[in-house]
Amino acid sequence: MGPITEVKLFYQAVILLCLGCGLQCFSAFNLIDFEAPVIFLGEETDQFGYRVIQTKSNGNSWLVVSAPYAGNRTGSLFQCSYDTQRCQPIVLNNAKVVPRISLGLSMAADEESESKIMACGPTWERRCGQLDYLNGICYILNGFEGNVKEIQPAFQECVFGVDAVILYDDSGSIKDPELHIMKNFFLNLMDSVAGANVQFAVVQYSSIFTLVFDFATYNNTREKIKDLIHNFKRFRGETYTPSAIVHVVDEVFTANRGIRPHSKKLLIVLTDGISNDRRTTFKQATEAANKKGIIRYAIGVGRNFLTAQDELRRIASSNENVFPVESFDTLGQLQKQLKDKIFNIEGVSKPSPDASDSSFFEKEFSQGGFSSLLTPEHAVTGAVGAYSWTGGLEESSFGEPPQTQFLNTSINESYIGYSVALARFHKRTFYVTGAPRFQHVGQVLVFESKSGRLTGNIQGQQVGSYFGAELASVDLNEDGNTDLLLIGAPHYYNGSQGGIVHVSSINNTVSKTIGELYFSRPVFTILTSLSFSPDLIPLDDPECGSKKISRIDSRGQVSLCFTLTLLSTKWSSASLRATINFSLQVDVKRTSPRLMLENETPSFSDSLQLGVMPICINKTLWAQVCLDDSFSPVVLRTKFSVQEQLDNRNLQPILHPETKTSIDIEVPFQKDCGQDGICVPDLSISFNFSGSKGLKLSPNFILNLTVKLENLGELAYEPAISFYYSSVLSFQGASVLQSNWPLFPACQMHGLPGNASVRHSSCHFRPPALKAGTRAFLRVSFRSSKGDTWPDKFVYFTIRAHSLNESNVQENNEATGRLPVLHPVNIIVKELQSTAYLNFSTQDPGKKILTHSYEVRNLDSNATAVNVTFELPLKTKQGFFWNITPSYSDVKNHFSCTPLFTLRTGISRKNVTKRLTRGCLGAVACPKVYCFINSLAKGEWIRFNFSGDFYREDKSPKLKSETFHVGSEASIRVDETRFFLNEAEDFSQITTEIELISPFNPVPIIIGSTIGGIVLLAIIVAVLYKFGFFKRNRAPQMDADAAGPAAPSDQAPSTSAAS
Repeated sequence: MGPITEVKLFYQAVILLCLGCGLQCFSAFNLIDFEAPVIFLGEETDQFGYRVIQTKSNGNSWLVVSAPYAGNRTGSLFQCSYDTQRCQPIVLNNAKVVPRISLGLSMAADEESESKIMACGPTWERRCGQLDYLNGICYILNGFEGNVKEIQPAFQECVFGVDAVILYDDSGSIKDPELHIMKNFFLNLMDSVAGANVQFAVVQYSSIFTLVFDFATYNNTREKIKDLIHNFKRFRGETYTPSAIVHVVDEVFTANRGIRPHSKKLLIVLTDGISNDRRTTFKQATEAANKKGIIRYAIGVGRNFLTAQDELRRIASSNENVFPVESFDTLGQLQKQLKDKIFNIEGVSKPSPDASDSSFFEKEFSQGGFSSLLTPEHAVTGAVGAYSWTGGLEESSFGEPPQTQFLNTSINESYIGYSVALARFHKRTFYVTGAPRFQHVGQVLVFESKSGRLTGNIQGQQVGSYFGAELASVDLNEDGNTDLLLIGAPHYYNGSQGGIVHVSSINNTVSKTIGELYFSRPVFTILTSLSFSPDLIPLDDPECGSKKISRIDSRGQVSLCFTLTLLSTKWSSASLRATINFSLQVDVKRTSPRLMLENETPSFSDSLQLGVMPICINKTLWAQVCLDDSFSPVVLRTKFSVQEQLDNRNLQPILHPETKTSIDIEVPFQKDCGQDGICVPDLSISFNFSGSKGLKLSPNFILNLTVKLENLGELAYEPAISFYYSSVLSFQGASVLQSNWPLFPACQMHGLPGNASVRHSSCHFRPPALKAGTRAFLRVSFRSSKGDTWPDKFVYFTIRAHSLNESNVQENNEATGRLPVLHPVNIIVKELQSTAYLNFSTQDPGKKILTHSYEVRNLDSNATAVNVTFELPLKTKQGFFWNITPSYSDVKNHFSCTPLFTLRTGISRKNVTKRLTRGCLGAVACPKVYCFINSLAKGEWIRFNFSGDFYREDKSPKLKSETFHVGSEASIRVDETRFFLNEAEDFSQITTEIELISPFNPVPIIIGSTIGGIVLLAIIVAVLYKFGFFKRNRAPQMDADAAGPAAPSDQAPSTSAAS
């Protein structure tokens, strides 16, 4: 259906609506008056008129108009009368409107009572810890003068922080190496959320229950936690799990142990066997924990828990909180899953970049009341931000106590609840809601109100159209059934027009919107299985690491199977067919996949004709024989979609909407852990300060540590480095300088509230395993964060290397060091008025005074000792000598300089060929003068003047005209074990220009001018002669012409004479 057809259908729908309703469409209000419309005016900045609904109160008809931006976005409601053509504010009796909630952003009226309305403000900001929650408030009015009922839809209580108790099994069935792995596992789990407002307590149990440390100890002595856990005495015994849980509830989750009043309370139980407790039952333990609102997680280690999980389910609060693992060695693979699951509350942890859990946020940003719907029994509100912006609808009853249910489905970031409308079909009620962000094209979902079940959906077509942003349901024939559903897509664009209203028609037998299946389409589902053989990806080539190998080899087989199953019992499945478009992706969580298919591509797509018989596709996976990361599991993913076909009765089968069309599986790698199957790493750490002499207390100074990390043992799981350093430092990051295996650090800072003088940062690595023989050099950078106020003389560093499976803390796991703290001093040396220019005659140079003057000044620092060094140009290569006489100006006389005779011994610079930018310039002898200032107080200064005759000692060589420069330099130093200077102001230079001038000799000019004039004159005469200038033509004398007769002439007479 094209856009023009759809718009036309919309106009037809409006006409049919009016014809079906007759005059009833205009009985209550007749505002559609194009000749004399009634206009209600309000403030434009308040968004007056954003929502308008009609209602009745005391027998009168009213319009309720919202202005959600009024009162600095608090929002206001107005009741407007068509008769008086005026509006007046609605006062919410016995209700205090919360500021800045945008009241009236959504409104709804109860169609049956015509007097009950609901107005919502979905921008209620609340501070919870370090976050601003965004919820909503709705007010329900039954008439304008009655009391107002307030509800808070999709409300999230403020849970500040997490208090977690780790209860681990110490029974005799656990061997010492296994217990060490278990301890390292939960120590790394604790480190991964350190500084995220999480505090821990640890309890060891068997038939004896012993507190390792409580919450208060954890906060006060955080740096000793690792030693406390590893050195704690074992008691062994039997496994009394229920009694241990009761002990923790009664003795550890208490205020005197450091628990916080508004925290989320967690209990994590690690056990390797079935409980044989004869004192307490699991029912008693569960009741005790539930009374305090403690959420429980159960981790079962051992093959028996892979099949028999009943005991773990009795320990945990829900089945989703059960985590069975095959062995202690595989505990490490569970860490990330536990972190994302257990500590998945806002303000406690952050999602990893590859986290796919859509429920990271729950209702913290729900914006309940973004859309609203009112029925006689329920208030229905949209919560677009709930569950990481998946969204949803919350239905709240008006009974006492009120009952609520939340309706949504797993379509991430779709904004379910953006709009909502009510639909009825055969005495059943449905909530129709828009999700305009679904896959960027939008979708409309239909939930049955009674069961909360998703019964249908309509999907948009154009990306970005915001399909489903507005909804309206229409009953054309007033039979109680919804006939039309109008769906707005305000951002739709067809090249010339923007915005469109889609019309979905509903006939008496089939509702495409609601999904009723009366006498109609068979419903089927498709079961998908994805498996890999063998169970573990084989090890790399044994020669990897000793030499570079580039070869591809087979790593296993993947099998993908589809099975079609008919769900409609009244139909036969014999002729059921479906065309499936499917894809298989390998290592989907990696940008550069490690495993490939036969054609060396990480994905495969195809289609097949599926009937009731299963169809399987088998593929071989290939990989390089030497992989950089052979620890992180490979994730295989398959997706499929269905092209539905008609069956033999010309009915189109439909795929059940709850069918899972995507499956992921994780395939782990084998571990190279020797014959015993247990990897025992040996991490070694050392560092140096990269040549730095001290920490400069300056925001521009970066302190770089060079850290060497080695694994001298077997494979290390989840390797990490922890840095503990003085609080004057701010951690900047880490990078790899050199490594024999690819290694990528990911670092973060942690808080240590119990010890303000020490800061903590850590770096984990990708790939999350350190192979045997790995050696890496890292650059770790710090910056001063407290200006120049740090009182200590040294900063201290402790760097620890640890991994999940290193059982004991070795001596080489830790390195310490310290570095002096250097305070800034604002002492400068500058030039004063000095000789800038001198000139000398080359024939008789003579003597002239040359003066260089400097000043050393303390601008704003405390009294400090200063060393001043002067380099002076004693002699130049032209033979000039500076006879220097120093003088100093200092009234307190608290400094001393080297004797004057030191000036007579200099350092020859005849052999220096490269250009000098420091020291004295233009000289072949540059002596130094050293001055020591005992104490230069704030604001004090000392002037140093060097003056004397500048003359030529040896006059035998002749001088030539030239210009050269001589320069002196003054540099200052302070105690470099305590202070540092600004490098741009710790020296100053003075340069004097020397010009050698030859006396003026006019003889060559006179001789040259004379010769040139003669030559020029000769040239001029020659030119004139050539042109006949010197040949003279004389005229005949007049008397001779008169006396003699005229000679005969052959020429004819002229015309003038003839005339």
